[in-house]
Amino acid sequence: MNRELQRRSFLSERDSARKAMEQAPRWIVIESAPGDIRCILNASDLRIFLDTNPSVATLHLLDIPGSAVGRCGHQLAGNRSGSSGSLE
Repeated sequence: MNRELQRRSFLSERDSARKAMEQAPRWIVIESAPGDIRCILNASDLRIFLDTNPSVATLHLLDIPGSAVGRCGHQLAGNRSGSSGSLE
């Protein structure tokens, strides 16, 4: 299992997101509150968004389009109970 994870709140300032990307995560675990996992986003999708939207100061990470299949929502919910322990 890949452990290159970075946890982020669903709202993030651009500078904070850029700083998080310096750690070279592969996946961004997006939470609406601490421990409330809403989505898992491929870090390359966040990099693309940052590069193509330079004027956006506050990022709504749940709205970033992703290219990874099965990354969000109901598809995560089925796996959440079995995998959430490994994300902590």
